[in-house]
Amino acid sequence: MLIDDKDGNGDGDGEISTEEFKPVWQILIDTNLTNVKLENITEQWKNFETIIFENLEKTKSSKWIKNDKKDAKAKVQMILEGFQKGNWNNQLYFRLLNAGKTFRNIIWGKKQIGSIVSTQGDIITLYINEKSIFGKDEKDFVNIFKEHLKEKTQIFIEKTQGSHYGVGEIQVNLFAISKLDSQNKVTEILNDILDVIRKFV
Repeated sequence: MLIDDKDGNGDGDGEISTEEFKPVWQILIDTNLTNVKLENITEQWKNFETIIFENLEKTKSSKWIKNDKKDAKAKVQMILEGFQKGNWNNQLYFRLLNAGKTFRNIIWGKKQIGSIVSTQGDIITLYINEKSIFGKDEKDFVNIFKEHLKEKTQIFIEKTQGSHYGVGEIQVNLFAISKLDSQNKVTEILNDILDVIRKFV
């Protein structure tokens, strides 16, 4: 009954979001029914955001700064908010695992589903770890992944070219997504990508 009540926020999605579940989780902790703490996603993002914006300030040749750095910063912030205000912001499943100054590995539940990478050449990009999703033997993983996405999301998915930091051979073109110039559209695209990942992991 307590959980049913927490979903009564009028969103009609039939699911309990992380924010809705926080009070329930705190009750479980207070009554010693669990000693597992929710991940501090905000702090994990904050630590990596510092690196991302440092790279943005230092870069002189990134595609992100064709106009000016102020515009680029707004676009990067839109991408970050798409992750942090969308379905990725789930303290029960999501973690950003520090893997060095250049990238963070993304953990969903117990699986490493990819990496978020930041360099001066490409300020922020996302790689999906196809092996965690499809296994080691699937060869046509990019097209299979795209088939499960909404048509408007498919254009942002490509196979990686050459070596890169992080893990995964499915690249999400966050730069292209940032050109949508709409926070709602950016969040919707990122949510669609995660929804497909969750079908397989």
